[in-house]
Formats: sequence, structure tokens, C-alpha cells
Amino acid sequence: MYPSIFFGILFLALGLSFLLGTLFGISIPVFKILFGCFFVYLGFQMIFGFRGFGNCYSAGDYHGSDPQHATCMGKAHVVLDEAALRAGAPRYEYSTVFGGSIIDFSRLTPELAKTLGTPLMLTVSTVFGGTQLILHPDLLVRVDASAAFGKAVSPDKTSVAFGSHTYQSQAGQEPQLIVKASVVFGGLDIERHA
Repeated sequence: MYPSIFFGILFLALGLSFLLGTLFGISIPVFKILFGCFFVYLGFQMIFGFRGFGNCYSAGDYHGSDPQHATCMGKAHVVLDEAALRAGAPRYEYSTVFGGSIIDFSRLTPELAKTLGTPLMLTVSTVFGGTQLILHPDLLVRVDASAAFGKAVSPDKTSVAFGSHTYQSQAGQEPQLIVKASVVFGGLDIERHA
């Protein structure tokens, strides 16, 4: 099951239980059920794997430049250098679950992005953890961030705790990097510096 479908079902069940409690007086231990379902889901994903946990590093440190990485109960510091970016990965995906990650894309300069062609796609997911994403200050970027019971902070320091927010560095110009970020019970801080 895809994470978006799973979390969509969880939020649907949460809303329905609130309505049942309000309209008909039926009391359901929603948060206990949600937490239980979440941990069962997380366990199945770690055992059977999905595209985000294929290379999950747990209870340790990771330093590298992989285009896809998942951190579970550990720390990661991912630095994408020019060689890794020129290798032309089809997608860049980073997941942090019960851990912390620093993802450094500051070496992606506007000049390098122009030579790579179409906008690069970067997906960052944080669940019960913290992620720091570092971007070059001059790069044209669009960030589509969503959060549920967490906090996602855009480069302009606009934050979203529940819902979604879109940040674009230069309105009216084609972004060189598109970031899709999701945060559930965690934090994401997106900074711009070289």
C-alpha cells in the first residue's frame, strides 16, 4: 500500500470517528487505534520494504551521496557533490523515520542546474524525526510542503503545521529544483546557503 493511501485512510477514519462521537455519541479510542495502525504499517514496510526503505540505515550513522536514502532510527548526512549530480539519477528521494537527516543540495548551483536540463525532482519524507535540507541561495526552487502534526519550514521561514504550503523563490520563472516534502509528527527545515 502506498503511504499516501495509508495516511489518507487514517485521516478519513479519524474524521469519521469524530463525527460519530459528535452526532451519535459513539466513542471510539481513535488515537490508540491510529498509533497502533501506524506502527503495524511501519513494521510491515520495514520488513517487506517499499521504494523508500530499500537502503534503510538504522541505529547508526550514514555519510554519503546516494540519490535515494532512508534513515530509520539513526542519523544521516547526505551531501550531493557535482559528480553525483552529473550522474543524472532519475529521482532523488530521502526518508527519515525516527531519526535525523541533513540533506545538502547546496552544490547544485544555477549554472549546474542549467546544464542538467529539466527541473530536478527531490522528495523528502519525515516521520517522527527531523530533517534539514540545505539549498544553494541562488537556485530557482519550488517547494511543495505538507505537514500533519509536524512542522515544515520553507526558506522564507513560512511554516506549516497542518496542511500544505508552496514556496517559490522567483515567481514567474521555471524552477530548477522541485521539492516535494511531507512531514508527519516531525520537523523539516529548508535553508538556503552555500
